[in-house]
Amino acid sequence: MTTSAEGVSDAIRHTVLRDLAWLLATPDLVTLGAYPGRPTGLTLGLTDNHHTWLTALLPGVEALNGKLATRMGHYHERLWQLLLDNAPNTRLLANNLRITQRRTTLGELDMLYRTRTNPVPVHLEVAIKFYLGLPDGPGEANSQSRWIGPGGLDSLALKCSHLLHHQLPLSRTATAQANIAHWLTPRDTGEATTLSNLLT
Repeated sequence: MTTSAEGVSDAIRHTVLRDLAWLLATPDLVTLGAYPGRPTGLTLGLTDNHHTWLTALLPGVEALNGKLATRMGHYHERLWQLLLDNAPNTRLLANNLRITQRRTTLGELDMLYRTRTNPVPVHLEVAIKFYLGLPDGPGEANSQSRWIGPGGLDSLALKCSHLLHHQLPLSRTATAQANIAHWLTPRDTGEATTLSNLLT
């Protein structure tokens, strides 16, 4: 069995399954202090060989008949939702949870999930972006500021700062805790969300 440069087995043919395999094989781009990164294969309950698990998802994925989110960021989020809700050791509790205070939206949580052995919800933010690396400035050679987004208005440094100082801390605020109280109570999470709801 051969493997591509992206760490995906050539035996996996379906686009969605290949994209899921890529998510599993790709390391975090950045680490953000005390906040957990994305779940590991161990957390998900997946062994090093994900091929069997991915193959088992094929009938449900094929039933979608190409009805997929088309915008890259939305599609990436849907893949994570599918992964968390179908992996052996995790369950997706909620996604795109809007946090409000007196009719004002403070932000949105990408996902809350739990493991089957620990009912405490984990807040996960995910993003996929295109950045262009600049050979010269701003900052040092390894500075996140040198990675700029389309139009030059965004950078990896700005994205990381927003994650670290707003998006990730949001779920720990009293307002957010009140908004998500339903998911903070240990409970059985019920049936998995259908693939069609996740990817369309």
